[in-house]
Amino acid sequence: MTHEESLKVTLEVLARHFDPPREIAATHEIQADLGLDSLAVMEIIADIEDAAGVHVPMEALESIVTVGDVAAALVRLTEGAPPKYAGGLRAANHGKLV
Repeated sequence: MTHEESLKVTLEVLARHFDPPREIAATHEIQADLGLDSLAVMEIIADIEDAAGVHVPMEALESIVTVGDVAAALVRLTEGAPPKYAGGLRAANHGKLV
């Protein structure tokens, strides 16, 4: 997955969590600029995992501050992933998140 693809996935997932819609940029800080609390961040990460077909380890979350950081993490996590990311995390784990 390229950085552009991962940023698109991240922005699409984030957009679904705002009503009314708001402009979101790669430079926005997830909690400070977007006003998301830790529970909302975990829900968004789970949605991004489903959309990208990866598992984001808890230790990776420590270095994620901005929307762009999420996209960069997705690029690292999808390097070497099987085509179409093996049907996503839920498919690989019998419908359960790990």
